[in-house]
Amino acid sequence: METRQGNCNIENLHADDLLDALRTLKGKDGTGVHVPAPGDGVEKLLGWSMNDIHTAAMCGDKEEQERHATNAVVNARRALACLVDWYLARDGFAYCKNAPKSADDKAAILVRRNIIEPLTSRVLARAIAVRNVAEHEYQAVSCEDAEDVVELLRRTIQCLRAQSEPEWGPFVFGGMSWGSSGSEKGLFGHFYGWREPVGVVNTIAKEPWVGVIIPSSQSDATVRKVPLREIDRELLLESIAVLESTFGRVGFHSGASSCKLMAAAAGFE
Repeated sequence: METRQGNCNIENLHADDLLDALRTLKGKDGTGVHVPAPGDGVEKLLGWSMNDIHTAAMCGDKEEQERHATNAVVNARRALACLVDWYLARDGFAYCKNAPKSADDKAAILVRRNIIEPLTSRVLARAIAVRNVAEHEYQAVSCEDAEDVVELLRRTIQCLRAQSEPEWGPFVFGGMSWGSSGSEKGLFGHFYGWREPVGVVNTIAKEPWVGVIIPSSQSDATVRKVPLREIDRELLLESIAVLESTFGRVGFHSGASSCKLMAAAAGFE
């Protein structure tokens, strides 16, 4: 298959026209992108929490036990917060015009995205109240309370990750032929041509955006895009819902470096 260099004409799309543009798309193919965890990552924070709760259970000194139990709760809550922010970055909500800041707003998006159920959200809110005692009222947490909270958060994190993988995010919805290869000189992106119009949720661009790409030939296309900073979270929710309703969840994923190289080869970097 012949490698091509894509040539894209970039046009700004008004946010009010985004849904209509996305609804014109049809297809089943797509490519997702690997999204790294924020900061130290969920597993490291959860590992610290589990080490502390085990140490607390073995402590004979009450003050040391309370210290480890409190640290366990704080780090378990940080692990959950890290996972939530990972989902929001994966789907672009961290970059939109009114990016969610409060725990309630973040939880509401996860509920709408079917990552978390309303009942689970309420249970977690009660568990987090124990964390608030530790962090905001400056009180120690008992070993028994800490064990309950840490186990609940640990199992919740496991269930959420099984329900929706935070490391694999949306990127291109629709048919285009591309790939990547590596050699001793590095990684290379390859573009073989457009097959049909595609939708894009590009969270790895220097300025993240959502839009459509309309081909006029195998190599040439028009990109109509809206920066995520101009999209509110309600519109982003609807946009992703439209794309997933049409194309389904993207099943094939690639690393961020490969996706950037492929986008550059296609001309819509």
